[in-house]
Order: sequence, then structure tokens, then C-alpha cells
Amino acid sequence: MPYVFIQAVDIKRASAAAIELAAQVAATLGLHPSDVVVTVAASQGVFDGSGLRNEWPSAILHGTRRDPVAMEAALGDARRVLASAFDVSTHEVWAEWCIASIEPPANA
Repeated sequence: MPYVFIQAVDIKRASAAAIELAAQVAATLGLHPSDVVVTVAASQGVFDGSGLRNEWPSAILHGTRRDPVAMEAALGDARRVLASAFDVSTHEVWAEWCIASIEPPANA
């Protein structure tokens, strides 16, 4: 069951995007929509070396290792959904996979 953690300054936009993101990632990975869980957390601010930025939404996908093509496609889903929700380019969305350190037993 993949778990997605979204962090953004604008919690309302992130929350609105959460269901779409879960559904898109599930479809890409061949799962049911309820198989992907999304948590949304508010950031107090986004900064770079010149000061405060308006937004830099991020999505970290947690789960077990999958087909690399599907994993990359799921990252693309995250970037597109959040870019649309925040009206930014996909280059302004941070998305990455965090592979579970313990794989489930083969017979599970």
C-alpha cells in the first residue's frame, strides 16, 4: 500500500489535490484507489537563499520497490497533479520515492 506525504504552504490546495493524486497513483500502479493513502501537512514557509518563496509543493511516495517505469510514472502523476493544483510548473514540484527498508515476506 503506497503512502504519499504532501507538504505545502497552502493546505487547502494540497488537501483538494490529495484525492486526485491518490487515484492517479493507484491507476498508474495498477491498484484500487483506496490502496493509496495520502497525508497532507502544512509547511510554515518555503525559503531559498534569497528569502521567502510563494510555494514549492512536495510529494514523497513511500512504498515497496516496484517496476521502475511505473514508479517514474507515479512521480510524474504527483508532479502534474500538484503543479495543476498550485498553478506552478512541474519543475517547481518536488517528488521522490522512498523505498521501504523492510520488504514484506514473499508469502504475505
